[in-house]
Amino acid sequence: MEMNRTEKRKLEMRDHIKEVAVDLLKYKHSSDLKMEDVAKEADISRKTIYNHFSSKENLLSEIIDPMLSFCIECVKDIDVKKEVVMKDVSELCIRLHKKYGSQLNLMYNINFESLDESSALHKEYTRLFIGLFKRIEDLSYSKIEHRQVAFIVFKTFVPILNMLSQVEGYEDLFHKSFAGMVKGLE
Repeated sequence: MEMNRTEKRKLEMRDHIKEVAVDLLKYKHSSDLKMEDVAKEADISRKTIYNHFSSKENLLSEIIDPMLSFCIECVKDIDVKKEVVMKDVSELCIRLHKKYGSQLNLMYNINFESLDESSALHKEYTRLFIGLFKRIEDLSYSKIEHRQVAFIVFKTFVPILNMLSQVEGYEDLFHKSFAGMVKGLE
């Protein structure tokens, strides 16, 4: 069934509001983000925002929940394997980056404690992601914890892929840089 013009405009406005919020979250922590800021940047009234989103938390959840759900799905695709190797995790990073790019950095600017459903998704993703590092067959850590390695990887893979994705054959370069970084942490 095709959308009528009014439904299409509503959807376009929702998308516009989310895009503006994403842009603002690149520079602000979610606790510092105000709906007035979003309205001003979007060149609309606060009332218009509240016609589309019941609260700031609702807006943030609509932005972050699909990303977290996709991340969880991707980690679970690897988690079912009998053995996990470093290349599985570097492939995961590439897959996430291809889908969301630098938007993955938003996870550092979101206060998940104020977002009930998103918080549960974030905890699940974090648990699964760290779990992969515990299962990597070709690694053994003596000076650093798996959790720390997972955090370092998550903090660095997006900027590295942002830079490398401009280069031909960037996936192989990323696999090598990922392996070098993770092996260097052993």
